[in-house]
Amino acid sequence: MATIQLTPFTTTDRVLCVCQYGHSRSVALARLLHSQNIQAVSIGWQTAGRKFIEMLVLESTKVVTLQDGYLGKILNQIDCLAPPHVCLDVGPDRWVNPYNAELADLLSKMFTSYQADPRPHVTPADVGHVLP
Repeated sequence: MATIQLTPFTTTDRVLCVCQYGHSRSVALARLLHSQNIQAVSIGWQTAGRKFIEMLVLESTKVVTLQDGYLGKILNQIDCLAPPHVCLDVGPDRWVNPYNAELADLLSKMFTSYQADPRPHVTPADVGHVLP
């Protein structure tokens, strides 16, 4: 089985941002990516529906989940292979609002960390952030 080499995000990427319901964490990340001129769309693995998720996965160059274990939730619903996957693991949604300053700051730091060192799993601890 071939290993997929992860690369930094680029302006040619089409990124699928996935959280549970698609209301706050994935929206916050999509907003951050848009500010970097990177195409992104946010969805919730629990609310989007199998066919819609499959279509978006097929059109994406990267899938970014915002909590550990969410890739499996996606793959269990679709009949295709996912493109390269990154987990920017901010944990369960405690922000509720995609405009929350703490969430935006955390995602910005995690994005910057990933850009400098692309790896499959980035946590708040990797960027010096402690969640309560």
